[in-house]
Amino acid sequence: MKKIKTYLSKDIGIVLCIIFYVCFLAIARIAKPYFDGADWYFFSSAQRIIFGLAELFIFMKIFHKGKWTDVIYFTNFKDGIRAGSGLILYTILLTIVIAIGTDSFIDTTFVILFSCLICQQITTGFWEELTFRAFLLEGYNNKKKRNWLCRLTYAIVSFIIFGLIHAMECDNFGDAIDKFIVTGIFGFVFASVYLYSHNILVPMLLHFIYDIAANFQQFVDVWNEESSLFHVLNNYVLTAAFILMFIVSLLFVVKRPAYESHS
Repeated sequence: MKKIKTYLSKDIGIVLCIIFYVCFLAIARIAKPYFDGADWYFFSSAQRIIFGLAELFIFMKIFHKGKWTDVIYFTNFKDGIRAGSGLILYTILLTIVIAIGTDSFIDTTFVILFSCLICQQITTGFWEELTFRAFLLEGYNNKKKRNWLCRLTYAIVSFIIFGLIHAMECDNFGDAIDKFIVTGIFGFVFASVYLYSHNILVPMLLHFIYDIAANFQQFVDVWNEESSLFHVLNNYVLTAAFILMFIVSLLFVVKRPAYESHS
């Protein structure tokens, strides 16, 4: 029992991460039937801001941060960018693939585009990184023995939890497995950035930029004939970039964190 209490005191962030998500999901599902289109995106964005700010306050209290700039800052920003270089490359290639493959745009409005691609995505980066990276991974800094195996364990926990919460959105088991693996890897990637730099701002920004490209696809029609350049890039180049992104992140998880090297 004593060991359990000791574990929870060090990794209380993991427990809070799950509690925050359950509360967030419950409110979102209750509100969803009452909103549609841009109204839903704006509501969803507001919910993310409110939860994010509340969690930021709780994070400061639990982990003894004097002010919010002790949590969100520019220190080790370049190191975080280096750790996220694989994701940056993947996002650039994804944008190129979408640009090449776009045949026409789906008829929509500026308000829909703005609310979905800007408002919802920037608030998603803010809230999800606080929840699934800051809270979930901060326990690493409370460990007496901080080594590559400890960091890898936390990154895998991020993989599992982030993959599971997205897999829950799927209607069938096959799609859920695919969603779990893909989003789990992104959770691992964002975790590697935070564990290497201890800068939560970098994964927030990278999450936002990637989500713009990923969500933009729902607003365009693409041509994907078997012999097209789009097919080759979409199925082979992006797959290779995705694998490379994971490998790069794994290397930065194993590597001694930049903020520990600077101290």
